[in-house]
Amino acid sequence: MDELRVEELERLKHRVRELEAENKVLRRRCRNLYWGEGRAARSVSKNLESEQDVESGVQESRVVLDKEMQMRSIFQAMQDVVLVLDADLQEIEVIPTHPMMFAHPQWDIVNQTLELFWDGDQTEIFRSQIERSLARQYPVTFEYSVRQGNRDLWFTSHISPISKNSVVWVAREITDRKEAELRLQNIREQLEMIVEQRTGALQRLNAELEQRLQERTAQLQEVNEQLRQEIGDRHHAQEELRRSKQLLQLVMDNSPQFIVWKDLNSMYLGCNRNFAQLAGLSTPEEIVGKTDYDLFWTRDEADGYRLGDRRVMNRNHPEYHRIETKLKEDGTRSWIDTNTIPLHDAKDQVVGILRTYENVTERKQIEEQLRLTHFTLNRLGDIVVLMSTEAQLFYVNDSACRTLGYEQSELLNLKFYQIDLKG
Repeated sequence: MDELRVEELERLKHRVRELEAENKVLRRRCRNLYWGEGRAARSVSKNLESEQDVESGVQESRVVLDKEMQMRSIFQAMQDVVLVLDADLQEIEVIPTHPMMFAHPQWDIVNQTLELFWDGDQTEIFRSQIERSLARQYPVTFEYSVRQGNRDLWFTSHISPISKNSVVWVAREITDRKEAELRLQNIREQLEMIVEQRTGALQRLNAELEQRLQERTAQLQEVNEQLRQEIGDRHHAQEELRRSKQLLQLVMDNSPQFIVWKDLNSMYLGCNRNFAQLAGLSTPEEIVGKTDYDLFWTRDEADGYRLGDRRVMNRNHPEYHRIETKLKEDGTRSWIDTNTIPLHDAKDQVVGILRTYENVTERKQIEEQLRLTHFTLNRLGDIVVLMSTEAQLFYVNDSACRTLGYEQSELLNLKFYQIDLKG
């Protein structure tokens, strides 16, 4: 904006110079015209020349008048105070501009401005600015204020030299801008005060937060130490549990029984090595997630196993020594001793079953043979008594009991030499 004002002043200065030159030419020609009219009474030929000069002067006057009107229009369109001053402030020419363009009466502003040139706090400032512009022959810009009632009106002044001893002073009112700057400065100061207050509050809050952070850090360190201890204890417990599981698995794998355990849906959770081999699996881990339908049992056998699982879980009562018989492909029969036990969680809720199988075919066969032997011996008429090397009776037949006059239970509690044979 300042560059545009400088260019405008330069154009005005140049135009003023042109008008001064044209005015000098016009005055000279007017004098010539005057003297030409005096000589017209003496010479007709000279009168004719004078008439031509007058006509030429009139035309030139019209041109000058047009230019003056143009300059007047330019100045009337301006809203600035325009003065032409000499270095000593002795000659001051006020260039009239459009008074309606001012927010305040123009001549009040002009008069107050002129008063500052001769008597005021800013007189020396005005003079020094004019002298600086003339000395440098270069435009100078500065700001000043004029008191209008209870309000200061601010102006920005552009001083441009038009000769070695005179300048053009163009002042434009910038009160609104200065007041806006003042309001902005007040706002800035208020913001700085708020920022300072907030900064103090933030510093205090930061100190409090720092204290809380230190306390919280100490608490977290304590909790962290407890967690490390608990993690160490848990790792130790997990290691002990792993060892216990390994030991339990080792015991089960070396047990002659077939052991399995299932969840509430009769899905296998694990087994020992004997059952894995029986089910055709390479390792006990392969049975996890399988059901009886996934093994080599028949459909009816699988249904029976699952029905037994459900019965034990629903009743929450174990079933011990349930003897099951199986007919082998070679036509021989085998006996299986089954134990089914419900499994409970920490809340004593049933979560599955544990089942053990034991092949008792050999034992059943021995028991059958003993039963047949007892039957045969009891049918004999002779006394049959079996005793140990210490003479402890462990078998007597019915004939021995009748003959000796004892109950079988009484004889089995005696040694042979304790029997009263006389009776």
